Amino acid sequence: MDKVAIAKVQKRDKEVIVDFDEQHPSIWSVMRSIYPTVPRISLIFFSLVTCCLSGTMTPIFSFLLSHLLFEVSIGAQDVSNINKFGAILVGIAAINGILLGTKYFIMEICGMSWVPRIQSTALYNIIVQDKKWFDHPENVASRMVQVLVKDGEDARDLVAVVWGQCCVVFSMLCVGLVWAFIRGWQVTLIGVGLAPVFAACMAVQSCLS
Repeated sequence: MDKVAIAKVQKRDKEVIVDFDEQHPSIWSVMRSIYPTVPRISLIFFSLVTCCLSGTMTPIFSFLLSHLLFEVSIGAQDVSNINKFGAILVGIAAINGILLGTKYFIMEICGMSWVPRIQSTALYNIIVQDKKWFDHPENVASRMVQVLVKDGEDARDLVAVVWGQCCVVFSMLCVGLVWAFIRGWQVTLIGVGLAPVFAACMAVQSCLS
């Protein structure tokens, strides 16, 4: 009877472990869960605003560059106009470089200050566990070291890279689409019609990788 009870307990624990391993939370749920643990929230918000400004520079730079190339392609008849667009492009490129450097600098600082905080919290939660908790195969010492050190460093990219790049892409798409609709909504609708195909290809690539 005891062997049957032990077998049932082991089977139940194995099912719990399998269910836990099969859970794959979305990136948005992960971001919501780690947001309360991130220090220097005001600094992060400032960096995210910088990321949005950096994203808006790309469509503006592309628009002005197309005008400059057009002026050059027709024979460079209006030299003053070419010099004006060239000076504006150089200024926008310099501003974009400053915004990019500021974005990476601040986000890396926030990520580096966040990782030791979650590592110390995780280490404390591991130390207070009883011996029975360490008997589970997923809680062995080698696994805990990997989670604390390697996975903790990998998680730094969530704050240092992912948040900022999401803001950059969002602002870039918003400014680009709004300006494209203003300039020619018919052609823009044709381009938007290809978006589901592109999204499907990206989803397949993400699943495979």
